[in-house]
Amino acid sequence: MTRLRCINWSGYVLVLMLMFIFTAGCGDVTNDSLDNYRNQGVSDVSREADLEAVVTEKGEKTITVVGMGAVSQTYILTTNGVAYTAEVGDRVRIWTTGRYQESHPVQATAIKIEQVE
Repeated sequence: MTRLRCINWSGYVLVLMLMFIFTAGCGDVTNDSLDNYRNQGVSDVSREADLEAVVTEKGEKTITVVGMGAVSQTYILTTNGVAYTAEVGDRVRIWTTGRYQESHPVQATAIKIEQVE
């Protein structure tokens, strides 16, 4: 009888420990921390461009490009607040926030777009 009580008690302890482990990493991400991340990416355009590509479509808030060289996939980039003059067919250098959505085509946010002469 005592053996069965120990097994039941240890089961409860195990469940409580697992609940603690799974919820310990959960936290609230505030808008301030997201803004800090975005601002960090925007200020760091002194680094090398993330990709060089050819513009295939240009929308009001997005630009679609196909990477050149080793990165020859299609990207749809959000361009909110980015000033650029590139048109369809132009070759461009693009800086991004570094966060890419795994989709087809790949989606990201541009922080700077520079036309290549």
